[in-house]
Amino acid sequence: MVRPQMTLFFVLSLCLTTVSQADEKPTFGHLYPPGAQSGKANSIVVEGEFKSWPVQIWCSAPDIVWKAKEKAGEFEVQVPANAREGLEHVRFYNDKGATKVGRFFVSKQPVVLEAEPNNKWTEAQPIDAVSNVYGVLHTGGESDLYRVRLQKNQRWSVVCDAYRNLQSPMDAHLQILDERGFVLLENLDHFDLDPAFEFVAPRDGDYGLRIFCFPSEPNSTISIQGAKSWVYRLRCCCESLMVEDNHELDAIGIERNSMIPGSISTDTAAAASLPLWATGTITEAKQLRSWRIESVRKLPLEFHVWARSIGSPLDPRITIRNLDGKPLHVVDDSNKEKDPRFIWQAPDVDAIVVELDDFHRHGSAQHDFQLSVRRATPKLELRCSSELLESQVDKSFSIDVTASKTLEVDGAYRWEAVQPLGLVIAEPNVGKEVIAKAGKMTIQGSLARPYQGVIELRLVPAEGNNNPIQTVDFPKAKCWLSVVP
Repeated sequence: MVRPQMTLFFVLSLCLTTVSQADEKPTFGHLYPPGAQSGKANSIVVEGEFKSWPVQIWCSAPDIVWKAKEKAGEFEVQVPANAREGLEHVRFYNDKGATKVGRFFVSKQPVVLEAEPNNKWTEAQPIDAVSNVYGVLHTGGESDLYRVRLQKNQRWSVVCDAYRNLQSPMDAHLQILDERGFVLLENLDHFDLDPAFEFVAPRDGDYGLRIFCFPSEPNSTISIQGAKSWVYRLRCCCESLMVEDNHELDAIGIERNSMIPGSISTDTAAAASLPLWATGTITEAKQLRSWRIESVRKLPLEFHVWARSIGSPLDPRITIRNLDGKPLHVVDDSNKEKDPRFIWQAPDVDAIVVELDDFHRHGSAQHDFQLSVRRATPKLELRCSSELLESQVDKSFSIDVTASKTLEVDGAYRWEAVQPLGLVIAEPNVGKEVIAKAGKMTIQGSLARPYQGVIELRLVPAEGNNNPIQTVDFPKAKCWLSVVP
């Protein structure tokens, strides 16, 4: 009999460069620019310390090739034309250790670098209305100013990526200026601490885009600040604000072309069956989207909404009704997150109506959402508390994992090591009381040889346990193990 297995993947892929012997492990500060254009060979500088050169590289995208140049810290990054757009991760290491993980964007748009000086209108750097601009707010009191030409009634959207995706310690502020320097529109926080706006030009002419920032952690100095690591990206386009690409859909196998938009009326709810993949927009105030799902009698159902997590201003709320319109269950937030995610046991009914709206009854062309409703199965979702574990040969180290389960499961399991080979788990058995409780788990391990790489563990049923269970681990920045002599 083939036993069901639960696999914890802490990595998807490796990208490698030439190895050299190193005296010290590399250190990492930030990338500049933190972005690359697909179909091109891009130059990226890594701010950090590389006492020996070159180094090895891990990348979350296996088709992106990082090649070390002659000067330490400089790389040529080749991105294929069909590369997936969005945020990727990179790590640098040698036989003495590894750096923390770095983040960079992949886009089809050309990479435009900030050109100093650009702090006032007479120095404003010209940019195209559709562009990806990368810059740095180097010092306190600095602002960067760009100039763009727009036509009357032309729509122009700008999103700042800094704190949320690049982990720059900055709370950015965006402003649109007219040619006289008057502020026409500004935004401080749209996606967490990162600003964004949608602007319609009132007349033909040049407009200024200004960015400055405060520290993400408030201090006693209430002033505009900066540092060499305060990097940002400005995504500019002539469309409405767009949500980010949701790679989590790819990870769980959702086909985007099969998604149902939903009806704007409960009385005419869109017909659907399990599993339901839905996408749409709450375009007006007090609007909702609805679906009628058949054959749900007494089934455990898993609901997952993506809105705030992909950059939508929507504060989604799920209401489940019977066919008479009576509310059966209402969920707004889940575990302090704005996007609902929950398990619900359907009662003794043939069908239900699922409604999605904005909690504040708002709506706009930007209030986008994605929804998944599936039959729930026993599942344990795992997150490693640290993305870098460091130890020595034959020394014990701890892997702290936070686990949350979707359904109750019964039975005992045991850990098996897939990577690295030879990893010894001190107490591989996991009792059913631990699985039932979930929460935080600590795994003690040791390795009798040097190792730089990812960890892959597998949880399999113990003897006599035939209960299937699934493990899900989505983050790109997987857990890295550094074991040195």
